[in-house]
Parts: sequence; structure tokens; C-alpha cells
Amino acid sequence: MGLDREATTALLLARAAGADFTHPLMLGRQRMHIQPRDLAAAFGTAGLDLPPARARELHDARDGFVEPLLELLGATDPASMDNSDFEGSTLVHDLNEPVPDQLKGRYSLVWDGGTLEHVFNFPTAIANAMAMTAVGGHYLGMAPANNWMGHGFFQFSPELWFRVLGPENGFQVEWMLIKASRHPASRWYRIRDPQEVGERVTLTARTRGTVYVLARRTEDRPLLATTPQQSDYADAWSTGTVDRDRGVDRLKTRVRSTLNDRLSSRVTDGLFTASTWLLPAHDKRHFQRVEPREMARSGPGFASLRASLEH
Repeated sequence: MGLDREATTALLLARAAGADFTHPLMLGRQRMHIQPRDLAAAFGTAGLDLPPARARELHDARDGFVEPLLELLGATDPASMDNSDFEGSTLVHDLNEPVPDQLKGRYSLVWDGGTLEHVFNFPTAIANAMAMTAVGGHYLGMAPANNWMGHGFFQFSPELWFRVLGPENGFQVEWMLIKASRHPASRWYRIRDPQEVGERVTLTARTRGTVYVLARRTEDRPLLATTPQQSDYADAWSTGTVDRDRGVDRLKTRVRSTLNDRLSSRVTDGLFTASTWLLPAHDKRHFQRVEPREMARSGPGFASLRASLEH
């Protein structure tokens, strides 16, 4: 498990959005899987300046683990949890099993940098992560979405995150992003909620994509007391009808995907492919391009983050 350029940018976006890094918990002790120049570049993507010497210092400190970076972002006592102490985690616990009560609501930020896809009992694992997040704190997840077969047990869809990290469980998704993994030139996109769009948000890509989700815990509610359901099925069950327009939209999506696949021979931005003079690369109702620099600068925590880097 480790921090790459995209994950670093997502961490900075979470901090700029106002996530409290004072008492963070990593699921799995994360390492710096990033070179100093790319670390500095990730800061630049978020509109921040990290001098090369400081990037090298962060990269080399503590045998390449990420605690110094978390401390730069405001952490006073960064903790980590793993199923083994082979990497020196501060807590040893199998996330397939419920966490003890003394850990619940304890952390201002619970950060999954690539762990939950490796835990077979996912409902228990995500409930553990949510339970350990303090009310007012945030869950930050970084999860494989497309073309990661064999990496872990699971790849995850936007529908899963929106339904699990929803008001029924005392959470609210603040943003969900996707980007081609380890592809610096590719673009960032915000993913919309399938329930809001009114149809399934799907993706056919020729490279690996990672989803980044930031959700705030708004209240202490029983977790997963009601089993999450896909929004299109829940809508059909509640109305007792099938939305034929929605079926037409899905047919259009399939046709677009098939034609793009057959007519494209070039990767346009690292994630979406298309013959752009003939067909759009993606459905803009589902994926909306964003600029990380603008996202960061508009966040309530950006000024304090920039100030901390200047000291």
C-alpha cells in the first residue's frame, strides 16, 4: 500500500475541503510510492508550492512512510491499522471483524488508501471505517474502480459509495472523483450520484481508474441497519413501474460505448477514449471535468493549508 501522485492530490483536496487531519487513522500503514519531484508536482496540481528540498525530506523521512506528510497537513498523532504489525502499524486488527467500542468515533479522519478491496467481509470492513470516524469528521476512500481485476477481491462502483455513505447511515458525500491511475497527464472528473442522474453511472475505459470519495459524518446513526439497494431498482420497486425513458438512456450509453470502442484508436485523456470529432468521450451527465487547483482554492481549508506550508 502506498501513496502515489493522484492519491497525494486527493489528500490535499480533502484537507482543502476542510477535513480535519488532527487525529487521522490510516487503514494500512501507507508508504511513499512516489518520487520527490512527483510529490512536489501533486502539490502543484492542488495549487500549492512544495520546494524540492522539502519534498525530498518528506519522501525520505521515517523509512518512507507517510506520517511526516500527514503531520504537515495537521496531524498530531497519526495512527494506522492493519491485520499484521509487519509494517509497524500502531493498531493490529482484522477488519473482517468488528472493531472494539473504544475505537468508535475516535478519529477526525479515517483514510483508506487502498485497503478495503483486500478485505473479504466488505460490509463489516466499511462499517468499521465509518464507526471509527468521529461525528463531524471525514472518511476518505481511494478505491479501484475499473480494470483492476486481480488486484484485490473487489472493484467498486460509484453507486456503492453513494448508497453506503448516505444520510441513512449518518454520512454525506462531499465529492467523488475519478482519474486514470498513475497517468499524470489525464484529467480529473467528478462523478454524479446515479440516483440524482436517474440512471446507472457506468464507465468503459482502456486503463485503470481509481475513485476518490470524501464523506463527512453528520450524525451518529446505526450503521447499515438497512441494507443498501441500487437506486434504479429501489425506484422501480417504490413506483411499481419501469421508466422506459431510462431504458432508452441505457441503450444510448451502450451504443455510445460500443461505437467509441470500435472507432477509437487513441487515448484522449488517459481515462476516456473516443473519436472526439464523431462522438463525445464520456457522458457529461455522469462525469464532469474538474480542475483540482480550482477545487482546492475554493475550499474552506485552503488558506490554512497554504499557511502551514509557508512555515
